Amino acid sequence: MPRVMRPPASLKLNRDATEAAARLLLRANLLGCNQPQHYLMPKNLSRISYGEHKGGRGYDPLQHQEAWDTAWASLTAECGFPRLRFHDLRHTFVTHMVELGVPLGVIQSMVGHISARMTRHYLHVTSGAAREAVERLDAQSILAPTLTERPEVIQ
Repeated sequence: MPRVMRPPASLKLNRDATEAAARLLLRANLLGCNQPQHYLMPKNLSRISYGEHKGGRGYDPLQHQEAWDTAWASLTAECGFPRLRFHDLRHTFVTHMVELGVPLGVIQSMVGHISARMTRHYLHVTSGAAREAVERLDAQSILAPTLTERPEVIQ
């Protein structure tokens, strides 16, 4: 039975990403690939127009993908998001992490930014986060209680 490879411990993935990576690595192991990390994004041989693989179809698990722009364009167009840039995912990630209360320094480390200023560049306050902030403010009264709220003052 082939040994199942796991993503490196230093790479932090959520449950869905971990499951996807594990399935891709398992598939690579079942195909006898001795370098499963390449199979996560294998080279598409049907795009090669020269060399020993000329005219080949499918993917080579021993070679890594060198470009992804056309695959991204096809994927986003088919999903109905033709203007979604791959980099937009970084903005979304940083914003969600801040909204979940993850410290900026941790997020900065996760996305590989050298400065907190660059991490803040990727942060966008959503309307939901702004609404929650206003609701927190409303939860505590700023003004002194009115006479109707303090009947003992009226007597």
